[in-house]
Amino acid sequence: MELSPLVPKYLNSFSEAIKTYAIERNPLYKTTKRKVVLVAGTIFCVGLGLVGRYPFIAPAVEFANKNKVLKILYGYSALVGLGSLSAWALIGLFIDGTMPNLVNQNQDKNCCNRVANQIYTLSLALIGISAQLSIAYMGYYYNSAGLFWAILILVADSGLPAYSVHLFIKEIASKNVYLAKCIGINTGENYLQLGKQKKEILSKLNFLKNQVIEYSNDLTQLNMVELEEKGIESKVLMTKIMSLNPPKTPSANKRCCSTRNPELLFSYIPGIVFPIIGFVFRGKLSYEGAKLIWDNAGFKWFIVGISTLPMSYLTFNVTIETSRSLYKNTINFFMRKKIKTYANAFYPKTLMVLKALGIGTAAFTFASIAKVSQDFFGTGFIGWTITIGSSANLTAMVVNSQLDFIDWITIPIIKRFGNKQARKVGEIIDKINIITKINEEANEESMEAMIKNIDLKI
Repeated sequence: MELSPLVPKYLNSFSEAIKTYAIERNPLYKTTKRKVVLVAGTIFCVGLGLVGRYPFIAPAVEFANKNKVLKILYGYSALVGLGSLSAWALIGLFIDGTMPNLVNQNQDKNCCNRVANQIYTLSLALIGISAQLSIAYMGYYYNSAGLFWAILILVADSGLPAYSVHLFIKEIASKNVYLAKCIGINTGENYLQLGKQKKEILSKLNFLKNQVIEYSNDLTQLNMVELEEKGIESKVLMTKIMSLNPPKTPSANKRCCSTRNPELLFSYIPGIVFPIIGFVFRGKLSYEGAKLIWDNAGFKWFIVGISTLPMSYLTFNVTIETSRSLYKNTINFFMRKKIKTYANAFYPKTLMVLKALGIGTAAFTFASIAKVSQDFFGTGFIGWTITIGSSANLTAMVVNSQLDFIDWITIPIIKRFGNKQARKVGEIIDKINIITKINEEANEESMEAMIKNIDLKI
């Protein structure tokens, strides 16, 4: 069934259907208190991320030599680009750790689970601090009052490795009931018990969101009717949504592992090679820094291990996804195929300028890495290999964080201050996101309540 012809008939009724279940039955969702906590926490994370990356300015400025323009450019990119990466990870940890489960808000945790959750949080903090010893040495080496900056990095810049470990454990917890309960991650049991139903609803909701965005593009370009018509009854609406048949796509294994698919070459090779080179870079700094504490071979290699391993999960995943996105965007550009997103649908030129600024900022973050690489690896073949590989790896991660920040900033602004059509479509997308979140977190009891509420049979 094609959705586009139906969209004008039931956008509003979809809004009412989700409002009934997701808003009225979850009074804590988007309350003033939660909004204040979210905004304050986000501002704090951004500030902490910028402070933690301040010591990176010194090597970046040194790399510019006497060129004042490059000094400003490299210094800005080191602070804002690398700071956004650190803040991005801190925000991820903050949201996962403080935002309550929308569905199971009143679910009590027993004492053992609370203790396990506290141990888990403390462990993440210790891992994050330990893993940044290599970066702390970099701050110590290139800045006056180096010890102060080294300690500051350990305190303020430990979010990235901690977030990497958290995402890795979260992935494991999605398949382990006991682990999910202990650390308070909203996966595990729900996923195992209701995986098939959840995936079915999720695929239909994603299809619905994409179709709403596609319709909004047509609406903007062709100046079609406004999205204000009264729709059909909510229960009938949801039944129609669940009757949609999203087009099937090849599995990830078939798509990515085919020898005929160039995505394998342009996504996975740089997505694996560059992080490995980046780990060599971090390992060298860790090894040299460990000498200041204890010049013992076993201890130095232990520090190398705890400085590199915690970063591996996030580094590989982000670099692969960024490489894949770059490949797809390049193909789409030359094929003149527009990428359809909510922000793109209404303000494509503004979004293009902001993304260009974000990618440009990320591109110049190489200066800090290049300076350190030259000093510790030389300017021969190995030195340039380390410089190029580690710089490309860092740039890919910064690009990902910059683009996420652009979405976090622009989408709420468009939803609140955009034109009438943009605000209306944004409201509908919000409701889809809410029901998607409910679907993700629902246990068996709440899933049955949701299905009953929308008069569906799975």
